[in-house]
Amino acid sequence: YHEDGAAYLYDVGTGSLIRKLTAPNPVGGDHFGSALALSGNLALIVGSKTYLIDVQTGDVIRELSVADNTSSFFPRSVSLSGNLAVAGITTDDDLDTESGAAYFFRPLAGPLPLTTITQRGDSIGTKYPDTEFRDFPMPAIGPDGDLSFCATLSGPGSGGGRDKVMASTLSNSILSSRKSRDLAPGVGVGVVIQSFRPPIRNNPGVSTYEMTLRGPGITPFNRQAIFSGFGTQVLRTGIPIPSLDAGNGAPEALTFSEMTQKPNDANGLVGIAYRLRPKVAGVTATDDSGIILAVNNGTVSRFDAREGNVPTIQGIINLDAYGQFFGRVAQHDQNYYAHSGYMIPDGGGTPVQQCFSHQDFGATNYNVARQGAAAPLGSYRFSPEETASFRSLLGEGMVGSFGFVRARISRSGRSSGNEGIWREGQTIPRILKGEEFDAPGTFLQRILRVWPVGDDHLILLIKLSGPAVNSRNDCALAMLEAVDF
Repeated sequence: YHEDGAAYLYDVGTGSLIRKLTAPNPVGGDHFGSALALSGNLALIVGSKTYLIDVQTGDVIRELSVADNTSSFFPRSVSLSGNLAVAGITTDDDLDTESGAAYFFRPLAGPLPLTTITQRGDSIGTKYPDTEFRDFPMPAIGPDGDLSFCATLSGPGSGGGRDKVMASTLSNSILSSRKSRDLAPGVGVGVVIQSFRPPIRNNPGVSTYEMTLRGPGITPFNRQAIFSGFGTQVLRTGIPIPSLDAGNGAPEALTFSEMTQKPNDANGLVGIAYRLRPKVAGVTATDDSGIILAVNNGTVSRFDAREGNVPTIQGIINLDAYGQFFGRVAQHDQNYYAHSGYMIPDGGGTPVQQCFSHQDFGATNYNVARQGAAAPLGSYRFSPEETASFRSLLGEGMVGSFGFVRARISRSGRSSGNEGIWREGQTIPRILKGEEFDAPGTFLQRILRVWPVGDDHLILLIKLSGPAVNSRNDCALAMLEAVDF
């Protein structure tokens, strides 16, 4: 129809069109898309009516209107944040002719309907008869809306309840790809899968997961493997890694302590924190840890973050060398990854902890936080003279192109408010221990976990304290929005 309008949803990481959104009953002159807002998987789009739409499916969840303005509710602008929305109507006449108004909607929708994908007792598929799902630890939902999961099993075909299965969905249909005691892909004759760890799924249609192996030739030194997709080996312990050859031969990984998968990356870039097997290819306790980036076909693309190497640090000229890495790695959707560990000062001395963000396809590191260095306090200062320094680094992550760190600090003249989150390049903490929440008398006691999400926001698993807090209500999941800073 002429000027009926449409809205186009894109993946900003790849530039690919995901979906065209249109009005449910389009007519000419609707101008659908004349104003819109996006938050998570919800969009608020204005046409001849104002629609709340699930962008995953394109379905209309509800139409927005107000009882006193049903005939002329045509917002010129809208804003959406989670389950809250504001619509601005410059032509609203309630107070005077076209005096305008802004309408606040809360909540936009009740609990969304849930779809049961599978449940305990369901068959895992005809590929594995007499076997049922028993438990589902840590399923991973991808940006395409499908999910991957590792499930424990029951039934006669479950190896006495010891087996696990790696499964995924395609349009809500279960695909059980591999199970304990299946032959391991491309490993060796008679080698089978012993177990799985929960997968990561940050790319459409592709998950990354870790499995342990058993069978002929498998030892404690070569049984840990990382796979991607439906069976491509990314890296395995006990196998030489030529890119880490420093002149004494190719070393072997002893263990992988953490892995990540870069979101929405065409190459399926996997970050792996490793420890090398000692006494193989000259490896000692002074060079046995580091971070590898590998694409999902097993090619190692980045390996300079290794104990003993001297990194290039933006804006800092010294010859400090990497010491022991902490065995952690973090990625987000931009061309950087984060890691922490000890640094050996140039010329010797006591090793210090330091967190970096590091280029995916370059050698430059950017300092996020360093033990003993100044920790910005910003408006959290209790006096203009107060100072603070980083004492210990507890965890790290990436939000877009910037690293962040969860750390403890030492403050001049006080012991409270000594733990928080700092983002690279910012002059104020994201949050500090002891901060009071909206509910009066409710304070942040501990930060347990941190997950970065879109638009520079952070999801926090936290412990609370205060007069109204007890053991039944002291744990919370909170979103720390970038607009708060």
